[in-house]
Amino acid sequence: MIKKKGRRLKVLVTAHEISPILGSECLSGWNVLTRLGFFHDLVILYAESNQFGTQKYKEQIENYLLKTRQFPSIEFIAIPQPYLTKIIAKINKIISSKKTSVGLSFLYFLGVKIWEKRVFMFVSKIIKERHFDIIHHFNHLSFREPGYLWKIDVPFIWGPMSGLSRVPMSFLSSMPLGEILYNTLRNFLNNYQHFVNRRITKAIKKSKLIYFVTTDDGSFIKGKNCRTKNLLDMGGNEVVKYKNKLSQSDLIKILWVGRFSYLKALDLLLRAIDSSDILRKHLQINIVGDGPQKKYYQNIAFDLKLLNINWLGQIPKDQVLRNMRESDVLVHTSIKEAASAVILESLSAGLPVVCHDSFGMSFAINEKCGIKVPFISHKKSIEGFKIALEKICHNPDLIKELSIGALLRAKELSWDSMAEIIANDYNDIIGK
Repeated sequence: MIKKKGRRLKVLVTAHEISPILGSECLSGWNVLTRLGFFHDLVILYAESNQFGTQKYKEQIENYLLKTRQFPSIEFIAIPQPYLTKIIAKINKIISSKKTSVGLSFLYFLGVKIWEKRVFMFVSKIIKERHFDIIHHFNHLSFREPGYLWKIDVPFIWGPMSGLSRVPMSFLSSMPLGEILYNTLRNFLNNYQHFVNRRITKAIKKSKLIYFVTTDDGSFIKGKNCRTKNLLDMGGNEVVKYKNKLSQSDLIKILWVGRFSYLKALDLLLRAIDSSDILRKHLQINIVGDGPQKKYYQNIAFDLKLLNINWLGQIPKDQVLRNMRESDVLVHTSIKEAASAVILESLSAGLPVVCHDSFGMSFAINEKCGIKVPFISHKKSIEGFKIALEKICHNPDLIKELSIGALLRAKELSWDSMAEIIANDYNDIIGK
């Protein structure tokens, strides 16, 4: 159990994405920062809305605070999206083929950069009247946008920071040409940012501490004379009590949850099952999700004559959690990930995880709560998932052992634990 230590500090936090009712970075921002208010006094600067104006963060936060009247030690200050950012967002929405809240990433981050400049101008004024012990650039999660507050003469912390995970060419070769070109370009741009973007380099050098999510992120920072710490961008909720979930039948219940896309790589699980008579006989597979490659994966299963699969589609969150409680193992096949909320939710449900030994999963999953597959190539991954699942089939008692370990790991990776780690790091930095 991590203990609270040191005095209450005054901390200025930037969190472009934060909301009590949304997911992803908004979820991470809300769950960690509101818990940090137990340890320190926070001023949180956040975007009044997303760039497209479809999510009103200020309204969501104010409505929540009116109902709950919580967090007296936290001051929320909304910073409006600049006019130029809104113009860029309109162009982005028109020309982008992805009708999402981000659209084309380079236009999106250009808009974020302009917003961060507005934040810097705001802080440059208030810093003359208000004292802060720490400045923490909490999100955006992406390494591409460190903001500008590192320029201010106050100890600066950055992260959790991620976005540098690369898809190896050994995996890209099995994808369609469009995916190969897109991910190759992305890998190139990451390297370009690494060596050319001076603002990122300066922010790293000025940081007293940087939290990184994946091993690729850590390698990016390494050697730049900065203290670093591995910390996921997602946390887990309160855990359930362990119960022996293995049914009386011979079937072991496997759960897969995700978006049907090439990077989620569901085909690795399908082909692993196809390669083993043991897995065909002893596994029952429940697949949750939807996406553009749904037919692609269903056709693979049909061609391989896999009859032990239930396609559950996109189902409500409470049903996903119920499936986790009723399953024996989660299989997570993604070949590009920071830290998956699905994995943290699984651990909280006492559900062991079989996944790649890469990205945020390398840190999140250990030998006591799951089995990690070497991340080498498409062919090696199929073999790795096959071996891991056959090991469970040969030794069903392993499920109970890993389930207990999953609950213990979930406590270590909880939102509460994340907040305590960060809060204590603040005091360590000020103490030094």
